[in-house]
Amino acid sequence: MNRSLNQHVADELGIVGYALFDLASALNHFTEKSRISSMNKTPFIDFLNDLRMNRTPPSTKRARRKNVIFVQLESIDAVCLRNTFNGKEITPFLNSLIPRSHYFLNTLDHTGAGRTVDGELMALTSLLPLHNDPVYIRYDLQRTPSLPKTLKKEGYHSISIHGFSGAYWNRSNAHDALGFDKSLFIDELEDSERIGWGMSDSSLLKQVVEIYKNETHPVFIHSILLTNHHPYGYVSDRFSLPTNNIYEDYIESVGYVDQCVENFFESLKEEDLLEDTIVAIYSDHDSGITQELVDFLDPEHRPVYLDSIPFLIYGLDAPPEIHEGPAGLQDLPVIILNDLRISIPHTFTGQSLEAVEQTISPVIGKVSLQNGALKVEPVAIDLNDLTRASILDPQTLQKPL
Repeated sequence: MNRSLNQHVADELGIVGYALFDLASALNHFTEKSRISSMNKTPFIDFLNDLRMNRTPPSTKRARRKNVIFVQLESIDAVCLRNTFNGKEITPFLNSLIPRSHYFLNTLDHTGAGRTVDGELMALTSLLPLHNDPVYIRYDLQRTPSLPKTLKKEGYHSISIHGFSGAYWNRSNAHDALGFDKSLFIDELEDSERIGWGMSDSSLLKQVVEIYKNETHPVFIHSILLTNHHPYGYVSDRFSLPTNNIYEDYIESVGYVDQCVENFFESLKEEDLLEDTIVAIYSDHDSGITQELVDFLDPEHRPVYLDSIPFLIYGLDAPPEIHEGPAGLQDLPVIILNDLRISIPHTFTGQSLEAVEQTISPVIGKVSLQNGALKVEPVAIDLNDLTRASILDPQTLQKPL
């Protein structure tokens, strides 16, 4: 367990209670590790091989040296994009970016109890989250194949940036284990403007530009935004905006995030940093008020699956396209590596760009689009055990096609 969680448990249970809790956790972890090690891996290997066969393999041409930036948004619903409130676009900049990008219209929110770190797990490892067991806290990720580790073999320097404490969700330790060369949290960043939980999105993205400008390339930067956090009134309060309810607070907050992303793109353009750069923009999870928000907006455009999140990628080699098939954040690292012409780790569960027509949900199974509606089919393996095996015993899942 991470230090902050240890301290919390000790405070709640006392020294004796903590010792018993720690012993029980250690025994449970040992039992689970033994179970995963002794488990028949053949069904999992077959499942992963089927996924690999469905992908378009990376080009055999020399790997491209494009830089990569992830902008992870907080709590944004896909229904905010391309829709209006009181005749005004909610996300005018993201809307303008869609025709210039690959936009995944029906990206399902696959997160569980970990929420934000579940979204990160998918984006960085292409693994599905455990529904009631946040991986960042529960597991050591040193052996887990990941995007930063894969890029490092190709000469990339990887940096994570988040305007909050690195102890929260054990993020500092998890990022180190996933292969980031450097992780910058609120104590390491210039902290002059806070909104809500931590550093403002505006301040964070300005610093991302400066870090990107001064880093040796090629570089991968994973930036995590925070301002649009529940209960969504921080932006309205900070700028004294007149709102009447949580939905108007949310719309104002999402508009602020959109403006920050626009400023970020303009800064990259001014610094001549957009060429040969891939920028992936996605939300970690939904807002938690999605259904009520849709009723409030009565939107003209909506995803087939209401509980969808924004996901778009700017700067890929393939011509821009709107993808209507179901997607998940586990597709992101596969698409990036394919574009860079880098081999994909054997534990990755996502689809390549040309194969994004279905997704694997950790709760409901395989999801595809049929006659304009979602079709759900069961899978033959325990997806939770696939994730556990990929973390605890990844080498046993590696088998040639």
